[in-house]
Amino acid sequence: MRVRCYGAAMENVLLTATDAEKYRGMYVTLSSLEAREVSSGGRDPGDVLAEAARKGFDMPLLVFIPDSDAVWIY
Repeated sequence: MRVRCYGAAMENVLLTATDAEKYRGMYVTLSSLEAREVSSGGRDPGDVLAEAARKGFDMPLLVFIPDSDAVWIY
C-alpha cells in the first residue's frame, strides 16, 4: 500500500457542507485533497477503502467525519 504525505502547512476544506452532514460519524475516501469528491463512505474503514478500490481509485485519502460540529485538523 502506498501512502500519500503532505508536508506543507495547508488550509483546505475537505468536504462540502452537504457531504459533511451526510457522512457524520462515518469514514469517507476522497480521490485527492484538491478534488473534494467523496468516492465512497461508510462505518467500516476497510469496506470504504475496498469500495474506492473497486471504483478505480488506487490511492484514496481516508478521512473520518466526526459526529459533532468541530474543527477537523488532519
